[in-house]
Amino acid sequence: MELIKKGDYNQAKTLSVHELPNFSVLYNYACALENEKKGDHSMAVHYWKNIPLDYSGPMSSEMLKSVNAYSADIQELNRILTTPVYSAPVPQKPQPKIGMTADEVSNSQWGKPTKVNKTTTTYGVSEQWVYSSGKYIYLEGGIVTAIQE
Repeated sequence: MELIKKGDYNQAKTLSVHELPNFSVLYNYACALENEKKGDHSMAVHYWKNIPLDYSGPMSSEMLKSVNAYSADIQELNRILTTPVYSAPVPQKPQPKIGMTADEVSNSQWGKPTKVNKTTTTYGVSEQWVYSSGKYIYLEGGIVTAIQE
């Protein structure tokens, strides 16, 4: 406690749990003061937050004055730490449909085929897309004309 009063925060932080019954509270107090002295307000608030409001041990009156002075910052830090991070839902890829283009099918839930059988005739190019799941998609001129599941 004397070390904290003298402003020797580094030495105060090195005391062991056995040497000081209220070690964790006094450690947080020393760290908060040290960070405030260095100008690191956000880290100071982090340490002030770890001092219980009902603490009644050594230096409690000095600590609680400081904790109360930072109460708005502590409440904001608690709000930030407990606010769930929003993540937008991932859009589902569509199922293949008749009328889709080859690119749309490649970007669908079925994805790219494991094999493509092509037939070229005087009327154009037809394709059979074969999937490992035993499903097939038939395209005429790059457009889906049939789906076999």
